[in-house]
Amino acid sequence: KNIDIGLLNKSKSSLDGKFSLFHTAVSVANGFMHAGTTDNTFIRTNLTWLGKAQNWAKFTATASLGVIHRGNLSDGKKIMAPYLPGSRSTSRYIKGGSLYGLGLIYAGFGRDVTDYLKSHIIENSAATGDEDVDVLLHGACLGVGLAAMGSASTDIYECLKEVLYNDSAVSGEAAAMGMGLTMLGTGNESAPVDMLTYAKETQHGNITRGLAIGLALVNYGRQELADDIISDMLASNDKLLRYGGAFTIALAYVGTGNNKAVKKLLHIAVSDFNDDVRRAAVIALGFVLLRDYTTVPRIVELLSKSHNAHVRCGTAFALGISCAGRALPAAIDVLEPLTKDPVDFVRQAAMIALSMTLIQQTEKLNSKVAEVNQNFLNVVTNKHQEGLAKFGAC
Repeated sequence: KNIDIGLLNKSKSSLDGKFSLFHTAVSVANGFMHAGTTDNTFIRTNLTWLGKAQNWAKFTATASLGVIHRGNLSDGKKIMAPYLPGSRSTSRYIKGGSLYGLGLIYAGFGRDVTDYLKSHIIENSAATGDEDVDVLLHGACLGVGLAAMGSASTDIYECLKEVLYNDSAVSGEAAAMGMGLTMLGTGNESAPVDMLTYAKETQHGNITRGLAIGLALVNYGRQELADDIISDMLASNDKLLRYGGAFTIALAYVGTGNNKAVKKLLHIAVSDFNDDVRRAAVIALGFVLLRDYTTVPRIVELLSKSHNAHVRCGTAFALGISCAGRALPAAIDVLEPLTKDPVDFVRQAAMIALSMTLIQQTEKLNSKVAEVNQNFLNVVTNKHQEGLAKFGAC
């Protein structure tokens, strides 16, 4: 475990914990640095700082324990016990976050916790619309989806569908994603029908987006079998469904390098009239070309010079996803200019993508690492940098 705790402490002292954005940044950074190590000293030594978190930042900070203890199937439940509903913790965000964290620990191996998580959903689903219950359900739905990932359990699917049909934005969005995770890659017959129909009925953008991503998950790895639903989504007038359509191509054709899929995504990237949809299409290229990652810098280089900031942001993520851990010089060459982009969220994406490309590279292995780290620290400690860029650097 070669973890440079100094980096975390420096970020923590430079970023004011009163702001949810920065609090979340440090929590997430700690989760990534200690992912799967079961080492939560940073959290234990910074309890007062953690107490500063408000609302959803509290949710994220609690859930980050799940990332740190990922795969610790023997003690997972004991570790989350102090935060779970029924414990001494009073905050609904901590309770909800801990249920999500539990799902993260047992993701894909959830036999021991699915019933427990399901019981929280059943107990509370009648009372949706109450804010306390909604946050709790948000965590429980995400948690149970992760724990039951790919299990195709109709039992859990139906349970989540009930939450969805209560039509509350906060819990409904999570239920939709939970349904997608439970049916991951199964191409279950009825799920896409249920999900698409409801996406067209609900008035909540959050729920439509959750369902759009859920549909992408159901079609994971299904290639041509997903073509009909993809066409259906891309033809929609609802930008959120077209956004999901781009991600459905991403997951249905992940790693295949399928030419037709790449062409379709490039077409959406330059022609859709919504920025989120265009960004999604560019990001999706990274998923489809995961195995042909050396071709990605060449394909997105022109897009990285687009006059549209959302497209530039997408190119960064496409490179980060496809070249993760590859330290590909051609990818770094496209990303470096983007870290100095005039738009804050493009700089954010470029910094996150640059770090993904250099995952587990050290200064000894790669001369770039020292310079990149120094650049990130300069952004984190610079008073004049925008918040979003600092978040990305952290």
